[in-house]
Amino acid sequence: LAERYSISPLCAMDGWCSGNSWSCICNEVWWCGWQNFVRSSCILCLGWASVYHAAAWFVYPFIKGWIARYPSKYANEETCHWFANHAQSTVHAFCAIYMAAEPTWQLAWATPDVQFAPPSDMGCSVPWVGPIRSIANGALVFFCHLLVDLFAGLFYKCLTLDILMHHLLFSVFVIMVTFNCFAAYLAGWFLLMEASTILLNYYSFFRNRFGYSDWSVKFCFKLFVSAFIGFRVIGGVAAGLQFFSAIRNGKVITPGVVKWQLALICAGIVGVWVMNAVWLQGMMKKVKGFASRKA
Repeated sequence: LAERYSISPLCAMDGWCSGNSWSCICNEVWWCGWQNFVRSSCILCLGWASVYHAAAWFVYPFIKGWIARYPSKYANEETCHWFANHAQSTVHAFCAIYMAAEPTWQLAWATPDVQFAPPSDMGCSVPWVGPIRSIANGALVFFCHLLVDLFAGLFYKCLTLDILMHHLLFSVFVIMVTFNCFAAYLAGWFLLMEASTILLNYYSFFRNRFGYSDWSVKFCFKLFVSAFIGFRVIGGVAAGLQFFSAIRNGKVITPGVVKWQLALICAGIVGVWVMNAVWLQGMMKKVKGFASRKA
């Protein structure tokens, strides 16, 4: 019955690039097989937790005097955890860009089966192994950052509903994509969405300290909106549409991906579009607010 309706459960024995047909990429990624996936996730989560608490307990006290010269209007923004959240997020964003920028650009010129299908003889050829490996490892770095940020936010009570939804949505997406060992190009574009995060973090941290009229706050906000539209809206939508088109037109064969998992991934892509559209709407209101202040 499960085979007939393609509702088979996750099979850890063949997941996370551990199948025989994926042996070429299995030797390249940190998380081949469920044991390595769990082991690598624990190590990376420990690393991100260390970054977070190093920022909160060591870096923040060192620069607290300077920050106190520019107090925020809100008490929750004066805590070490507010600083640590922004610091860890910024470090991760740089890591994501480093691991995904060049590989995604390289995969942009590949055929759809290399971009989206599980690695085969074509995807395992020399030009493509490097880009796929970097994006695959970057996906796990991203996943572990989400987990640490999620639990830190819950534990220290500094997690907002929209960030909760963002982290849960992308966590499910990463698990599905890595388990099925495919869609590297799509994952690359999702990692590049973090480019806007660096600018957002500056704006978020300093807007209530320097004021909305400060030139650096306004400049970073404009750059953030531009990066958001470029990477999250245009890039994310274009990559998603390419993925849908390749699946629909049969350019990508995914025999190992059961239908409910593929449907969940497709729903997740649409969910990301919707979430970004809602965020963009809020940004446009802020843009109008900046324009009215200038007028």
